[in-house]
Amino acid sequence: MIEGKANVGIKALGSEFETQNTTLLKGTRPDVAIKLSTGNYALVDITAQKSAGHILDKKGNWTGHANIPYVAESIYPSINFDDPSSTKSLSDDEVEAAIKAAKESEDFKKLAEQEWLEQQENIFKKYQEKVEEIIDNFNRDIKEGGKPNKAIFRLNQRTRQSWLEETGLMIRLNTDINKDDYTLIIDKYNSRNYKEQVEFYKNNLNKEYRVKQNNYKAIEQWLDDKILN
Repeated sequence: MIEGKANVGIKALGSEFETQNTTLLKGTRPDVAIKLSTGNYALVDITAQKSAGHILDKKGNWTGHANIPYVAESIYPSINFDDPSSTKSLSDDEVEAAIKAAKESEDFKKLAEQEWLEQQENIFKKYQEKVEEIIDNFNRDIKEGGKPNKAIFRLNQRTRQSWLEETGLMIRLNTDINKDDYTLIIDKYNSRNYKEQVEFYKNNLNKEYRVKQNNYKAIEQWLDDKILN
């Protein structure tokens, strides 16, 4: 109710002020979205004192979106609807307490995000090491059992790029150097570690990278499907 009343006046400020935008972020509806000269947006959430800091937990990644460099809360005193006349303006101490609560919530979120990133990095390394082990085993089988069936043994550029984008690993055939060598090699120079992978997704794909086990299993499946002579 309070937000709706405020939005009426906000709309009159100009066309760059959008209220209740339903398309900007998935699963959330900012009270106020301000379009900046850069094309990015600043978001303002109008909220009661008792809910201060809750933008940090909203859907749509308010505080980590590449195109939203600024977010804020406009806080009003929580209203006692049983006795509206008892509602008072926020005192200086209450304002300070609200700011402190929001800061503590933000610090907690940052810590949780850091722990999550560390977990993701460990999983990323583990999966990459697993792929290296699989490739080593495949190469040993090639050397012990002969060359693979050339008619089905394909590792084209699209497949390589897909693996690189999904797992950070640049894998190629040794036939790129020696036409008679059908073993595989991980190109360490052109592969990416976790931090490089995260930056690539952020800067080139404008989205967050998430480690997915199935992407690594796809490489293993590809190798399993190769028929050796």
